[in-house]
Amino acid sequence: MNPDPAAQAADVLRRMALDETLKERTMADPASAAIARRVADRYIGGETMDEAFGRLPAIFARGHKGSIEYTGESVRDADVANAETDVFVELAERIGKTGVDSTVSFDLSHIGLVVDPELCYRNVVRLAEATERAGAELMISAEGSDRTDLVLDIHGRLAERFTHVGVTVQARLHRTAQDIATLLDRPGRIRLVKGAFLEPDSIAYPRGSAELQDAYLTYASKIVKAGHLVAIATHDRDILEHFEQNMVRHWLRNTSSSRCCSAWEPSNWTLCMPTVSPLANT
Repeated sequence: MNPDPAAQAADVLRRMALDETLKERTMADPASAAIARRVADRYIGGETMDEAFGRLPAIFARGHKGSIEYTGESVRDADVANAETDVFVELAERIGKTGVDSTVSFDLSHIGLVVDPELCYRNVVRLAEATERAGAELMISAEGSDRTDLVLDIHGRLAERFTHVGVTVQARLHRTAQDIATLLDRPGRIRLVKGAFLEPDSIAYPRGSAELQDAYLTYASKIVKAGHLVAIATHDRDILEHFEQNMVRHWLRNTSSSRCCSAWEPSNWTLCMPTVSPLANT
């Protein structure tokens, strides 16, 4: 049986997106950067904060919530990490001034995680304080398994001070069952994704496998039944139909849920646009 061409293409793009050296070379060359921007155009909200905010009214008009992410990761310079934190704080302040219903999503490695965890913690506290003042949810994105402990450790420290900071976990990772058990005792939304990072089968379920599908449904059901805030972050029709058919009562009674996607593009603003309107409490 021939491999699925669409799946092959997606895997190639995923590998390219996770290659830091390739990304740097691509964006440094005007010709290749132009091609990359055309490919990424369908996934991003713009290349400036104004462009991102300009996209929000159309999203709200469709009954969706928005989540704005100033995308970037693996910053390895402390001054850059601090400067990028300033941008996120400005974003939060603008959300507060305009009153838009938007989450702020980000990678901890964008603001210093791989430079110095303590630098990152100081920066994320600034961002948590800014989003708290703005009345906006703050969502920490998932990173590769080699950074998962650092991400969850920092989220744990934040959970002692803030209730509006969520964190993303990957259903692919075998460790996620225990991670979710820990996160259920913390405030802040749990965002569940399948996981797009290149991980060995020894620690992660293969993408597209039945084991991954089962794990995702098991984890998501556990979070929903616990009455915890959750984001079911997938375009998988089978998973979405499962929850629409089997979990609506739990959703309506216990959670405010959203389903969304985002994509990497260096130094651009990405709007996370839910595929359906969140279910309101009744």
